[in-house]
Amino acid sequence: MEKLLKMEKYQFLHNFVYWCGMIGIFVLGFFTADTYVPEVMGPAGGKASSLADIFNGMVYDSTFLLIIISGLLALSFGQEFSGRTITLEVSAGHSRSKIFTGKIISYLIAFHIMALVYPVAGCIREFGKFGMEDGGVFFYNVTKAIVYSLLLNSGIFLIAILICCYLQEQLLLRQLLFLHLVFISDME
Repeated sequence: MEKLLKMEKYQFLHNFVYWCGMIGIFVLGFFTADTYVPEVMGPAGGKASSLADIFNGMVYDSTFLLIIISGLLALSFGQEFSGRTITLEVSAGHSRSKIFTGKIISYLIAFHIMALVYPVAGCIREFGKFGMEDGGVFFYNVTKAIVYSLLLNSGIFLIAILICCYLQEQLLLRQLLFLHLVFISDME
């Protein structure tokens, strides 16, 4: 299992699509951070008074990014099928359950790192305005937002991973992932 996780880490560190997505999400978060100062959680939310308000507002509004991130990671996962790396892992003697568990662990970590880049970029941008008045309250709010985000986003993203692993036909896989993303976006 350790070798599988090392291989997944290597693949993500050298994946062009993943890094372009990370840079794009960082730039998006950095340039949209100013819009959260006057109205943190929409018109009823009021003006931001701390860096924690900016972070929470950006996490709250990052649901549109989840669709983009799922698409980018599905593209990366599809590259593994087209490159036959999964069949090579099986032929190397790894069990399917270990491969599946390794994929779940690595893709969920990659998904959540990409999702957190957006609010972190906004906090970097707004640090000059708000500073770090009370670090304890800030880190409490950040930890709470991260835990809630991890719990909610993991359930949604696991559906896409299950579809990818059980349906290896490329055309059918892409159609089902598209329908999954459309269904999730219609729910919001």
